[in-house]
Amino acid sequence: RWISRADLALLDAADAVLANLDFFRGAEPDSGTCFEVGYAVARGKPVYGYVPEGGSLAERIRRRCPQHLGEDAGVDAGGWELEEFGLPLNLMLAVPCVMVVGDAEAALQRLRADLDARRLTA
Repeated sequence: RWISRADLALLDAADAVLANLDFFRGAEPDSGTCFEVGYAVARGKPVYGYVPEGGSLAERIRRRCPQHLGEDAGVDAGGWELEEFGLPLNLMLAVPCVMVVGDAEAALQRLRADLDARRLTA
């Protein structure tokens, strides 16, 4: 419980959040990171997420996690349709976040550039 409370306190104190949204233990990002992203968005914090490669979520699953695919490339192994909105992640993560293709350094550079640009226009 103290880890959760400390994590929330750090998110509350943050000016922005940088989140690794790459696949983790499957074809989705870490659930704890997803919670942190949602919490930060709800608190009005800018969130920058990064993934290592471009492409839609369905393309990324097909490329990196073929074991999760069904017989039809449009569905997963459970028969559920793969999300194909052209976003690298589920829309509830990709839309409110600034998505960066690359690593933490690339996302941090984008965050820094955006914060500097805001200061210049403020």
